[in-house]
Amino acid sequence: MNFKRLYSFLVLLQFAVFLQAQSLIDLSLQQVGNNRSELEKVITFYTQSGDKQKLAAAQYFITNMYGQFFYDGPIMKKYNPFFQYLDSLNKNNIPKRDKTTLSLNKSIEDCWIDIQKTISQSDYSTIKQRLDNTFLSSQQIIKHIDLAFDVWKKNPWSMSYSFNEFCEYILPYKAFNEKPEAWMEYFSSRNKNTLSFFAYNSNPVLVADSLNKELEKWFSFGTLLYNYPFDMELSRLLESHVGTCKHMVTASLYAFRSAGIACAIDYCKQYGNRSQGHTWICVLDNNKQMIPVNGASTEWLPMGYVFDEQTLNVKIPKIFRKTFAPQSSSLAYIRTKNDIIPPMFEDVREKDVTSEYMPVSDVKIAIDKQIAADVKFAYLGSTEKLSIPCYIRE
Repeated sequence: MNFKRLYSFLVLLQFAVFLQAQSLIDLSLQQVGNNRSELEKVITFYTQSGDKQKLAAAQYFITNMYGQFFYDGPIMKKYNPFFQYLDSLNKNNIPKRDKTTLSLNKSIEDCWIDIQKTISQSDYSTIKQRLDNTFLSSQQIIKHIDLAFDVWKKNPWSMSYSFNEFCEYILPYKAFNEKPEAWMEYFSSRNKNTLSFFAYNSNPVLVADSLNKELEKWFSFGTLLYNYPFDMELSRLLESHVGTCKHMVTASLYAFRSAGIACAIDYCKQYGNRSQGHTWICVLDNNKQMIPVNGASTEWLPMGYVFDEQTLNVKIPKIFRKTFAPQSSSLAYIRTKNDIIPPMFEDVREKDVTSEYMPVSDVKIAIDKQIAADVKFAYLGSTEKLSIPCYIRE
């Protein structure tokens, strides 16, 4: 291929990428209804600013808001007294649990039971999904983007990150399906003194460790919160000061990204030899390696030895990473409307990263022709006793 043909090919390729990105933005804008003008204000703001990088980030932000949601409804308010009680304990420095146990104090357990008595099955039928792109204002989005750029550009431990890494691991505005809140602004202010000690340090892992030490002082693990059916936003985290590994990871993600530390959430949906799984966070270091650590904890997790396999006697069959952009390789992405898959695989924003943690290999299994003719997907079960899928493929 001569130079002219190569140049023409690259121009056409660039134009195709532009058209694809533009169509995705248009798709997102079509979804937002009355909030469309707010999102258009964001694009207009950065177009007029002349900052092409921020404009690209805003387009990426709005494009990948498509389909993002949080739960809302009257039932949310019914949990308020419980979190207000936890908040009162925090403000009065009353311990919520004994250090030797993961269970919360009896008074908290009793408060939870009282709350459950006020909730009926009909309350759950009122739960609604609210789309983020119909909820967030242009002011909120612009403030978040500007703060994200500020911490990325100004901190020495963030300067090695590329623009693509910034977009995927610092810019995103939420961890799971929690209600979007201004956590970037909150943690930037809260951790200002802690970060000042690292003014000449370029190691993001050391900074992350220090931030987790701060989180350990006020946020801890409590098994009772496994019963809370929603993801926790910032305001809930600040009220509770206690939660599951998923809630602890949310707190760490907020603290890390507000400091310009590129990070992602990794998880094992289902252990290979017992019930449940685990969620943790990983930090992108200067060597472009993801370094795993438990949320709100200084317990760093060596690769291939996730969550202390010997002590807890757990086996990890598959590890996934939560992403901001939808993944074309995910089962939720390639399925059709008529395809039935387990709920645990319905997230389009995840990718398989098992190979980053341990050696992997393909598994070939012969399936009876009659069975294969009637099913489109097959899954690997985690154990012989538990019929819980840990991986599923076409």
